[in-house]
Amino acid sequence: MAHLLWCGVPSQQEAEQVAAQLASPAMASGWGLRTFSAEMAGYNPISYHVGSVWPHDTVIACEGLRRYGLDDAAMRLIGDLLDALSIFDDRLPELFGGHHREPSDFPVPYPTACRPQAWAAGVALAIVALCLGLQPDVPAGTVSLNPVLPRGLHRIEVHGIPFPGGELSVAHDGDGTKVIEAPPGLRVEAQAGPYG
Repeated sequence: MAHLLWCGVPSQQEAEQVAAQLASPAMASGWGLRTFSAEMAGYNPISYHVGSVWPHDTVIACEGLRRYGLDDAAMRLIGDLLDALSIFDDRLPELFGGHHREPSDFPVPYPTACRPQAWAAGVALAIVALCLGLQPDVPAGTVSLNPVLPRGLHRIEVHGIPFPGGELSVAHDGDGTKVIEAPPGLRVEAQAGPYG
């Protein structure tokens, strides 16, 4: 159902209902989204597809949540993934156990998960783009930024985003967004409202 948000299929009201389901303890493990509800028969937190957490699926859901302006829900899940990232030595695996998070807990590794794994490695770039609200339109010579940060992350600074004619470097913190460097002619616009 989270992929539907990413595709922009539901109405705003339906998206809010999906967001509520995704935020429920049945789906949100505290480390990311489960592939299968913990309330369903057959749920197994250490199975490949019926209860584990796939980081890239969580990020796809977060992109969908931001598309509908549900930034708090998206950033809560991003914060969960960042917590898992720190425990996995800054290299997310393909998937990990969907056990419910307790205060003294850690995410349970999936025994045969690939690490590194391409789409799990791509999660880091997706998180940066989501936090910046980065939306490039290269043919128009513009890039929109709509930043929002998850808990525990108070500043983000990114250098070397390639664009025709040079690189874009930006920073965002509680004081706002700053363009550090931009190619000549690239228009950087602040955007409020939904991302995507």
